[in-house]
Amino acid sequence: MPINTRLVVSACLLALACGGDDGETVDDDTTIDGLITFDDDDDEPTDTAVPLQDYTGMTGTIVVVHWPASVNSEDESYSGAALFTDLDGGLLNGAHCILYGAPCVIEWPAVGESLIPEIDTSFLNAAEFFEVGDAIDVGSDSFPIDPNYTVPVYIGVPTGFGTTGGIALDGDYMPYEGTDDFTYAGAMEVTSPPTDTRIEVTTGDSIDFAWTPGGEGEVILTVKGTIYHLDDTGSFTLDVDDIGFFAPLDTTSVQLSRVTNSEIDAAGNTIQIETRSEQWFYIDFEDTVGWTELTLDNEWTETCAEAIGLPPLAAGQYYGDLTGMDDDHDLGDQNDTTGWATAGFEGVSAVHLLAGETLTATMRQTVLDAAVYILDGDCDPDEPLAGTDDTFNGEEEVVEYTATNDETVYIVMDGWFEGGTFSLVLDIN
Repeated sequence: MPINTRLVVSACLLALACGGDDGETVDDDTTIDGLITFDDDDDEPTDTAVPLQDYTGMTGTIVVVHWPASVNSEDESYSGAALFTDLDGGLLNGAHCILYGAPCVIEWPAVGESLIPEIDTSFLNAAEFFEVGDAIDVGSDSFPIDPNYTVPVYIGVPTGFGTTGGIALDGDYMPYEGTDDFTYAGAMEVTSPPTDTRIEVTTGDSIDFAWTPGGEGEVILTVKGTIYHLDDTGSFTLDVDDIGFFAPLDTTSVQLSRVTNSEIDAAGNTIQIETRSEQWFYIDFEDTVGWTELTLDNEWTETCAEAIGLPPLAAGQYYGDLTGMDDDHDLGDQNDTTGWATAGFEGVSAVHLLAGETLTATMRQTVLDAAVYILDGDCDPDEPLAGTDDTFNGEEEVVEYTATNDETVYIVMDGWFEGGTFSLVLDIN
């Protein structure tokens, strides 16, 4: 199931959350709720209409994030976002969790402890989002509106990270101004592991994080949805077995952050301010014990035409790499088998079944979005027997097929994106 980026996921969540006219798509010359008119030629606001409603009692969250350089981003960068709602929501970091895919939390775990937070779906389903002005000023930085979202949110790029600042929410649409000071998070200065290379680990390993202690803000480590609240001693050891990697191959990003959270009162309106300095790491996991590597032209081929006559695979655990393949078989968008186009690279393997036997194939691409389908003895991609593409990047796809006769069928390991490393588990019962 294709979702291209975390921001796309966020936009979808927001669209579901708002519903009705608040989620109206901007096309042609369209006015959203009579507030901002967009011109289809350049997607820029061309006119401001009537002021919005009275915001007394509104709550909001603003997040300003500093990203130091990492192996996947050679230059440091800054970003910021805000959202506003007429619900409290009980969220500590609403803007950050919705716009950047971070876990939403009501409160951090205690120092030295961890938690796996759940997104407050009642907040997402009931929230209303509003445009609140032409810009949000955070200290000396301005956050302009981005008109490319189908719901009104703010996102911008500040030029720097200060030490203290004030929040001003004003303009024609905002009948109040916030002047309370807040403190920016101190820079997360990491001394280990290196930030310009990926970290390679296996079962039983540990990762030693080291940073300069004593900066402003709480130290938070986020890995695979788990939040660790660390004591600011300058070091922490993470056991790889605690991360929850999937054998034989897996990868994840890790954020070691300094975080400040505060609330300000803006004419009776509660605004949560979160600032973060997030050092990102990327971890690659490999543990192939008990798994068999698929080798090209022996256990699989690039196309159906080449796969005819392959020795069939037995039940077992396999892994391989689609990176060097081509896109030879695409079921097309809105097809009846997987529902989505299978435009990625693929490989084809054979499996022999006796009449009445059921084949269950479980495929997972390490990072990308997998799709898997089963073809008949002619390996005809125009007449698939079964297939699935129900989950997202890095998640398992499971397809079943029961043979009506003794037959050889062909499994196509495919996906939405070009293709990368994957695992395949075959059960025959």
